Amino acid sequence: MMKLTLRRIALITSLAVGGLGMVYPTMTFAYTATGQASNVSPADAALLDRVYTAFFNTPGLEPGDIKVTSDGNGKITLSGKVHNQAQVPLAEKVAAGVDGVTQVQNNLTVSLGATSN
Repeated sequence: MMKLTLRRIALITSLAVGGLGMVYPTMTFAYTATGQASNVSPADAALLDRVYTAFFNTPGLEPGDIKVTSDGNGKITLSGKVHNQAQVPLAEKVAAGVDGVTQVQNNLTVSLGATSN
């Protein structure tokens, strides 16, 4: 069962209210699973929403420390840390299956002290 931290509760709440991206008249902000904001286009914000939604709906994947960025043409980069080696290819596979993702650069690493299961 996924441990609910404050940032995960905030993320789940934002998903329930309408997604990770918040559109303002001239600017769009997309939030990573760790709550960091970055200025992205509306299309990229929608893509990041779909990727994070897929991550949170995937059993065995804890995306709390995964950062996803997009180049604007469907290529995304995964960075940050996961809890075990099995989550590295799982995150890549899930991201690659998201509508609009054309390529995945996987730069994920395993947290120190993590197990290999």
